[in-house]
Amino acid sequence: MPGPGRPGEKVLLVLEGAIESALIGDLLVALGASVARAKLKDAERIAKGAALMGVPFRALLTDRAAFDSGAARLLSLLAEDGSPARQPRAVVIIDSFERGDIPRFRSSGFNGYLMRPIRPLSLLTQLFGDGEEEKVRRPEAVSRIMDGAGGVPADTAHISILLAEDNDINALLARTILEKGGARVVRVRNGIEAIAKARTELAGPAKGFDLVLMDIHMPGMDGVEAARHIRALYPADALPAAGRPPIIALTANAFAADRASYLHAGLDDYLAKPFEKEDLAALLERWRGSKSTGLDRAGRGAA
Repeated sequence: MPGPGRPGEKVLLVLEGAIESALIGDLLVALGASVARAKLKDAERIAKGAALMGVPFRALLTDRAAFDSGAARLLSLLAEDGSPARQPRAVVIIDSFERGDIPRFRSSGFNGYLMRPIRPLSLLTQLFGDGEEEKVRRPEAVSRIMDGAGGVPADTAHISILLAEDNDINALLARTILEKGGARVVRVRNGIEAIAKARTELAGPAKGFDLVLMDIHMPGMDGVEAARHIRALYPADALPAAGRPPIIALTANAFAADRASYLHAGLDDYLAKPFEKEDLAALLERWRGSKSTGLDRAGRGAA
C-alpha cells in the first residue's frame, strides 16, 4: 500500500455539499491521493466495486447529513489489515454546534472528525495521519500549506524536544512548527529509540530534554510503555517540569475518553494532532514555571 498522501491512497468522499466536496477533493488530489466523490446513494456500490477489485478505499470522509442518512454502513467496505496503528480512517465533517454528537460518531465506528472551517493541516493528518510507516516525500502542495502556516510563539525558543512519531507526515507537521519557533527537535520513530535518545541526552551536557512529545501508537513499543521507561531514568520523586521533562501524549483521536485514558496511564498531558501555534503556546503555558527546565527559561526569554 502506498504511503499517506501518495498516488494510490484511496479516499472516498461522501459529502452533501457540491462546492465543499469539489474543494476538498481538489486539495486531496493535490496532496497525491486518489479520490472518488460520490453521493451516498452511489457510494456503497463504488466502495463494493473497489473492494472486489482488490483496491479498497483506505479512508472515508463524510459529513453530518450523510452520517444521518446511513454513511456508517460504508465502514465495513474500507481496507482493513488488522493492525491497530494502521486502521482505515473514517472522519465526519461537522459544525461547531454539533460537538455533542461526537459520541454517536464514535459508537458508529468513526475515528475522527473535522470542524468547519476545515484547515488543510487538519484534513491532511486526520485522513492520512495513521497510515503505514514509509518515507514520505514532501509534496509541493504540502510545502505550500506548511509555508503558509505562519509564525509560532517565542515560547518554543531555546528548548529541546524529543519527538517520538512513527508517521512521516505527522512528524513533518510537528517538526516544522516547533523548529520555526527555535526549538531543537530530535525525532525518533518508536518507543525503543525514544528511550535510547532520552538516556543519551540525560547523560550529556544538556542534562535531558525539556519536553517529550510521545505518539501513542508506534511499532514495537507503544508510547505508554516508552513513557514509563523514560520516567524511570529520573529520580522517583521527580515531577514533570520540576526534575524531569513533561511527557505529552500525541493523539489524532479527538475523543475525550481516550485522552483521559492516556493521563490515567501516566502521561502528563496530551496534544491533539495536528497541533498549531496556539495549541503549542497553551501547552507550554501549562508547564512553564519550574526553574529546573528549559520551559521556564524559554518562557522568560532567557537562553
